[in-house]
Amino acid sequence: QRHVVNDVLAGQPVSVTHCDISQCTRVFTASSGEVLGISCGGWHQGGLLLFAHGAIFLQGSGGSLDPEHPAIPLAELPHLVTTWGQWKSLHPNTDIY
Repeated sequence: QRHVVNDVLAGQPVSVTHCDISQCTRVFTASSGEVLGISCGGWHQGGLLLFAHGAIFLQGSGGSLDPEHPAIPLAELPHLVTTWGQWKSLHPNTDIY
């Protein structure tokens, strides 16, 4: 199962991270215009670790395991976690790829 999806939507980089164990979902962006390249960095105390910008961060808090990087250096986007059925009911003209 994939835990991280990186893409560029309408010129804005977007990375969606999801941990199916802790049910934590976070969505990140930056002003670079390029794919963020976040990847899964493993597990730590029951939570997903994210590898970004040369450091490892806790997905849940955004804190770093490296004192030189205090927090994940990315902005967060608002998001909604829902089912496909609920989304399609509210937005019947949605296209997917």
